[in-house]
Amino acid sequence: MADKMPSEKLYSNLVSIPSITGGYLISDGNEFPTIMMRRNQKDMKNDEQRSHLATFLPSYSPPSSPSSSSPVTYSCDAFPTDLRDVLSMSVSPSGKLVAMVRVRDVKGVKEQSIEIWDRHALLLSVSSYGELHGPINVADSFACLSWNKEETMLLYAAEEKKAKSSSFFPAKQGGNGEDNGRGREFVFEDDWGELSVDLRLRFSQVKPVDGIPADFAAGQAVWTPDSTGIVFVGFQTTPRRLGLRFYNTRKSKIGLAIAPFFSSEATRGAPQGQRTSSTTPASSRNPVRWLTGDEDWAARSPRFSDDGKKMMYMNAARSSAHYSSSSVLVARWPPEGAGQLERRIVVGIVGLPNSVDEFPGLFLPVEQLPSRLRRVWASDSRHLILQSEWKSRRVLLSIDTEASGTEGVKKIKIGNDCDEIGSWTFLDMRNDFILAAHGPHQAFLIKFQADDRSQDCKHWQISSGASPYASNISTIKWELIAMQAPQTDGMEGFYESIFVDIENLNKSNSNYPLSDSKTPLIVFPHGGPHVNAVQDFYPSLLFWALEGFAVLSVNYRGSSGYGQDHIESLCGKIGRQDVDDMLHATEEVLRRYPHLDRDRVVVCGGSHGGFLSLHLLAQFPSMFKAAAVRNPVTNVATMFGATDIPDWCYTEIGMEACFAQPSAEQYSKAFSMSPMAHVSNVSGPVLLLVGGDDRRVPPFQSKEYYFALKERGADVEMLWYDKHTHGLAETPKGEGDGIVNIIKFFKRKLNMPQ
Repeated sequence: MADKMPSEKLYSNLVSIPSITGGYLISDGNEFPTIMMRRNQKDMKNDEQRSHLATFLPSYSPPSSPSSSSPVTYSCDAFPTDLRDVLSMSVSPSGKLVAMVRVRDVKGVKEQSIEIWDRHALLLSVSSYGELHGPINVADSFACLSWNKEETMLLYAAEEKKAKSSSFFPAKQGGNGEDNGRGREFVFEDDWGELSVDLRLRFSQVKPVDGIPADFAAGQAVWTPDSTGIVFVGFQTTPRRLGLRFYNTRKSKIGLAIAPFFSSEATRGAPQGQRTSSTTPASSRNPVRWLTGDEDWAARSPRFSDDGKKMMYMNAARSSAHYSSSSVLVARWPPEGAGQLERRIVVGIVGLPNSVDEFPGLFLPVEQLPSRLRRVWASDSRHLILQSEWKSRRVLLSIDTEASGTEGVKKIKIGNDCDEIGSWTFLDMRNDFILAAHGPHQAFLIKFQADDRSQDCKHWQISSGASPYASNISTIKWELIAMQAPQTDGMEGFYESIFVDIENLNKSNSNYPLSDSKTPLIVFPHGGPHVNAVQDFYPSLLFWALEGFAVLSVNYRGSSGYGQDHIESLCGKIGRQDVDDMLHATEEVLRRYPHLDRDRVVVCGGSHGGFLSLHLLAQFPSMFKAAAVRNPVTNVATMFGATDIPDWCYTEIGMEACFAQPSAEQYSKAFSMSPMAHVSNVSGPVLLLVGGDDRRVPPFQSKEYYFALKERGADVEMLWYDKHTHGLAETPKGEGDGIVNIIKFFKRKLNMPQ
């Protein structure tokens, strides 16, 4: 057998494969657009997340007569452009300008600027950081880097400038007699938890958007079609700010603000002169007009149609769960009168589909449409293009906004294997061309056919070149397994699992530890719990498979992508229904695949996945031999007052969400449903991986569990990642260290060669 590649080298190779994270279609007047794609890769040696931009040009055959019937190919001949310091970018509507948010280290201080480039040179660099506002926000819950139609103004969101504060005992006494916030240095200020931002909208010249109420944080903003108004999403900040990350059910509403440069005084001498808005209603001359009300509980992601006569937006189901199915609503623009929008529900909430193959409802992969995705309307201003979780895959959908119910929802298909396996990511749309990535490495240009959506779409694969390490994953097979667990409290037992394994194992696979023995199994529950593990490229899972383990990822009941009732079924049953499904899935996969080693089954998960892992280890010690957990929930009872999502604690134990002091009954129930209640039954080894700055599951949760095991003489280890948060993803080395340590821990405890 060939020498085994060191685990850390194998992992470094895997994460160095570029993954597509964004894309833009640029119209050059030709029939086919130019394509720009942003790709990320990890540089483990230098502990950097690297990003670059690659440009792909169409070539025709014959070159002298491009037409729709001519073969077209895309290739990238030039070297990519390094974007390591670029946090966000936005291409203008014409494709002639691009805006970038860049960060620099100036004498040890991170400073941001907004740059405007044309195709030849830098045109403008604006830095208001520290003078007019704090950091520019690039996280999707608030982010917007939005051009107006005329490409004369740019809208972005930034943190408010912090008020001056100082100690009663400053090192240097000020001589101007100003107070300068004396004695307020240590005053507590509420924030958004894991996201930690406090936003106001700004313009590139730079001028704030006035009139947004002080008890709202604004973001996800877009210009009205005539550039005189701003439609934005407002999140209420009182009575307290709650964590937004992985929460699409936070109450929010859509507002309309008049653009500062078109207010009564600012329009004097403005680039377009004094004018009255043609599509922004006169009543909106008041500072802010709220366009949605309580009937749209969590409204977000407004987008205007190409003709400027319609606005679509998303609304998450009103639910106590942290993540829910979303409806799609469409309203005429401009709205009539001074009230709220007259909107129509185009796609509603699906409780449970009538069959496993029917549309399960719309489930966005994140809390809202990505800020980079501005164009979602087809050129007919009738059809929408969106991506959604559909069971254990992420698919592309076309939605006919004039159809009724779910009849207008269709999967976009291209007539190859991509229609049945893997997951899609929608990147951009222009002139009915869709740019989408299939997995992280393949990209396709797809021509949307509104007139006949039953046919496979024409498509062109974008050749991005092969990574020298891509062959590492060619032997890995993915299998989607439909499973049927016994009903729980009337909830049907359908769910799915994704099985990852090495295909045709043999002794030529130098990383397989014992090629003539059975394969050990890592059971991998996802976190949340109301999220989804889709068929996609996960470096950790592929790495573990290449290290000789099979991996079972389970979308237990309560996961997204299967209908709203499926999500709601788990609330109040954590530690029971999800644990039962995990055990059922493990037993089923061991029965199906005789090559798996029943005596070497381990479990690994993060957050709620860590919660499940510790439950399985304690309750079923004969099945699960060891557990490795990242920032696990170990004791819900001690999370109430410390997490940035206290309502999660109430919801998941089946209580009505509130923010008051929990009752004795609630404390008792929360503890009884937690892994800590079973800690005395733990006999297998445990590895805890902890982010020292985790705001979601505070690190004392792991400490509490660690010392409880230590007192009992159990086999427990803990790795502490200072200045890392919930996902341990702040640095490539921190994230990679955890993933490699997990596999080495399992091999050590299972007496396998390292």
